[in-house]
Amino acid sequence: MMENDYTSVHLYELKVGEVSLSDEYGGSLSSVVDNDGANYREWILTDPSCFTMDVRTNLLSTIPAFNDVQISPEGKFIECNKEYYYQAEYKLTAKKTITGVKTDAAGRETGESVTVNAGEKLTFYSTDLETYVTFRVGDEFVRFYVNWKEWPQTVNGEDIEDLFDDMIFAG
Repeated sequence: MMENDYTSVHLYELKVGEVSLSDEYGGSLSSVVDNDGANYREWILTDPSCFTMDVRTNLLSTIPAFNDVQISPEGKFIECNKEYYYQAEYKLTAKKTITGVKTDAAGRETGESVTVNAGEKLTFYSTDLETYVTFRVGDEFVRFYVNWKEWPQTVNGEDIEDLFDDMIFAG
């Protein structure tokens, strides 16, 4: 089903004389191929034990992120990872100095803080869709916790419009 830019994938159970909805996933089937920043979608499910879905994220920007998914024997979607990864090189620019949490590439927090200086580019790396976004800044990974329950979103209690340039939002 597709309405505007929102997509979802439905699983149906088929029995003789009966069709019933088994599960729904708010995203779309995707083949994650990055060829000079272009995303190519493959809309055919070829392996229910492992496939890629993209979802629309709204933390700090409205952009797609990807996760590996499988279908359980009960006909339900199961996400294989806690982290969703951004494919294309979406970037923000820090407007002022911001402190975040240092992580490794697997998303594990190190317990250290990282300072991002005004003018530095932050490349979207991963998210949990609900509480944080992790960025690649040079050779480091830095996580910012985002309060998105009210507009404007905030990081460290500050309005994101005061912290970042180049954000894009739908709607």
